[in-house]
Amino acid sequence: MPVGEEDFTITDVNLFDGGGFAYGTVNFDFDDVLLGEVDVSHTVSVKVRITVPQGATVQGLNQALFVKAIEQLRHALSKAEGRTAQELLSAAFAKAQEEQRREWEEDERDR
Repeated sequence: MPVGEEDFTITDVNLFDGGGFAYGTVNFDFDDVLLGEVDVSHTVSVKVRITVPQGATVQGLNQALFVKAIEQLRHALSKAEGRTAQELLSAAFAKAQEEQRREWEEDERDR
């Protein structure tokens, strides 16, 4: 694959009988050059879940997984746009602390 072109694969596809849903991992592979001379590859993997209509084909399933992965990437980018890594980490830490506080309060009420 020439440098700068992108490619993707879909792996770990699992269908759930009777559940009407599936999940899989969509891997986006990118080639790059570091320091003007070192060829490297990057992989971005997105794990997604989708609903599966009756009679869906393998091609339709793969298409749906790909579309969902693109939607999730756009969602992630929109959340991160204009923010530094430190701001994102601080927000994630604050959210985790708030969830722990709520769980502790629920445990205290149940006693």
